[in-house]
Amino acid sequence: MCGIAGIVYKDGKLHPAGRDMTKMLHALQHRGPDSAGFSIYGGLKLAKDEYLLNIEIKEKKGILNKVKDTIEAMTRIKSEEKIQSVENYIIYRCKISLDSFSQLKPLITEIDKIEDVTVL
Repeated sequence: MCGIAGIVYKDGKLHPAGRDMTKMLHALQHRGPDSAGFSIYGGLKLAKDEYLLNIEIKEKKGILNKVKDTIEAMTRIKSEEKIQSVENYIIYRCKISLDSFSQLKPLITEIDKIEDVTVL
């Protein structure tokens, strides 16, 4: 079963949105075995055409390069970082620019086709 939630802070102050979203995820977990995740919009100072991708990648030889090649077939990677995750996975975070928002879903679909890779 699906559960969707959101937070809108209207007072213009900084808030611990990650903590609050995590609390909501915990509250929804009893609804079933589906995966869970969240997105936080704003506050990243991204240009209108910029996107920040968070991609979970199993640490296996060649997979990260395959992900980068898939992204670079559509656009240039403007910045990137690797974040250690659980077990033998990393989170690959990269900033990209696209000419149109409509290009984002096809790019994510192509990245998700790579074995041991999940766009978060």
